[in-house]
Amino acid sequence: MTRRAAVRARRSGTRSGAQGAQRSAELSARRVATRSRLLDGARTVFAERGVAGASVEDICEAAGFTRGAFYSNFSSKDELLLALMEQEHERTVANLQAAVEAHRAARADGPAGPEALGDVLNLFLAIQPRDRQWALMVGEFEQACIRNPQLGAVMRGLQEESQAEAAAVVEEGLASLGRRLTVPATEAVQLLQAVWLASLREELATPDGSREGNVPHMVLTLLTALTEAAEE
Repeated sequence: MTRRAAVRARRSGTRSGAQGAQRSAELSARRVATRSRLLDGARTVFAERGVAGASVEDICEAAGFTRGAFYSNFSSKDELLLALMEQEHERTVANLQAAVEAHRAARADGPAGPEALGDVLNLFLAIQPRDRQWALMVGEFEQACIRNPQLGAVMRGLQEESQAEAAAVVEEGLASLGRRLTVPATEAVQLLQAVWLASLREELATPDGSREGNVPHMVLTLLTALTEAAEE
């Protein structure tokens, strides 16, 4: 079992109660669709009005449902926020895995070296959300954790699990490129996420476009500094 598979197995075995929603496989197709629309609506409303300023009614209106539909899927706004955060983390890890696999398929017989890091990064950034709404949503996650320490503790646990899963993908991807990290994988992921978010916010907050392209440049610079050629 790979490290990533082990992390996913641990996640599935320890998720319970308010720390996560029921497995999608256990839900009816209609309920899955309802949850998805509620999460999409919440993403939009939270980004526009903030978590504190958004009401259940606002979320239901954006999703096209009633309060009954909301409470049949989530016990509170905090539980919905947790589900939304988990969805975003899972999407990021899936996008990272897709980028690694796409690079493998495109250069199956080609050389792998430092320049390949940029190729994988560009593939990842091409499918990973980098818009204003996404950046605002991430900011709302962070502020919610600061305002509500109890919620923050649950979110931190979820984030650590997600980072461990992402770290496994990063290590596997680097190994396929003949590279390895010079620091623990989870620490590398934390550093890369911090630089990525800071660079993205700076780019979005600069209307004249002078910081366009800052995200891939900064992330690639850090990733290159954190890796070295793997020993044969």
